[in-house]
Amino acid sequence: MSVLSRYLNRLYITRLFFTALGIAMFALLFDLLEASEELDVTDNAFTALLMYGALRLPSLLSDILPIAALLAALFTASELLRSSELVIMWASGLSVLRIMLLLVPTGLLVCGLKLANDDFAVPHAIETLRSWGVGDYRRAALGADEGFLWVKDGNDVVRLPLFDERDTVEVTNLLIIRLDDEGSLIERLHADRARMAPGLWTLEGVTRNRVGGRAVERIDELAWPNNLPMERVTALARPPQEVGLVGLIDIVRHDGYGVSTTERHRTWLYYRIASAFVPMLMSFLGFALAYRFTRGGGIASLFIRGIAIGFTFLILSGLAIALGEAGFLPPSLAACGPTLLLASVIFTVAWRVSRLRPAGA
Repeated sequence: MSVLSRYLNRLYITRLFFTALGIAMFALLFDLLEASEELDVTDNAFTALLMYGALRLPSLLSDILPIAALLAALFTASELLRSSELVIMWASGLSVLRIMLLLVPTGLLVCGLKLANDDFAVPHAIETLRSWGVGDYRRAALGADEGFLWVKDGNDVVRLPLFDERDTVEVTNLLIIRLDDEGSLIERLHADRARMAPGLWTLEGVTRNRVGGRAVERIDELAWPNNLPMERVTALARPPQEVGLVGLIDIVRHDGYGVSTTERHRTWLYYRIASAFVPMLMSFLGFALAYRFTRGGGIASLFIRGIAIGFTFLILSGLAIALGEAGFLPPSLAACGPTLLLASVIFTVAWRVSRLRPAGA
């Protein structure tokens, strides 16, 4: 890494750190004000608020990192313009594309950090917050039948209560709907309790309703063979944005385990990867737009242009993800389309500038 590359990367990553931290703390302040009344502060209010803030920080960083990367690039470019350092770089033959290339090491570092944050920190933090039942995490994230997960195993349709995937030993209030090969209802089983073991569950307190039967049968204990991979199926109880990358790949490979379609999970699988490169592209955008202000003027216009493009991209990306989840767009297009469009705009501008500003000009 050259001296100039180290200098630019140091300037940028310092501003990125303080920009992301400042935005995160500002957002966390309002979040804490909203959730403070629901937190259990009987023992130590400060400790409870601190733990809640630490758990909310990964999700906030995931959301604000793209715009923080853009603002950090704009701050860095404007500072270099005011000191005429960026003008000297251009005049010495350093093109915009070359400057963007010098920022790749920091971009890849941020890319890896975002991917790790979204894949590990966010799911574990949200799982803990949901167990607390605070704020937006009061409700189970299961859609229409809140608190339950519907699973299909062969000809059996099973309604499972929401439980911690790390404790797949016993569940209560289990419902099994048994169908024949043509899909017609045969019987309905309701168990007060079920002890889970690989391949065979023991149902206790079973109420059986057979189709055409006049009497309700009650059974103290009943063995129910099944092939449910509970350690995998329970991942479907959470929204795809809260599932790790390995879990998303596993759900897509097994076609949703017969529970539902996989458009949402495919969309978020591709988006998880594509979104990791967005902060790096945002940093390129700030320097690609700076070429118009070679004399150090118009810094306000630089920020307005950059922020306008950045927010337009975020709105377009959110809309595409929603359409992809609903099945109106192919998952790959919904997840990667806006990112590829942003990259094409940035590199088109940088290429045109490099042609208009020949080396040594």
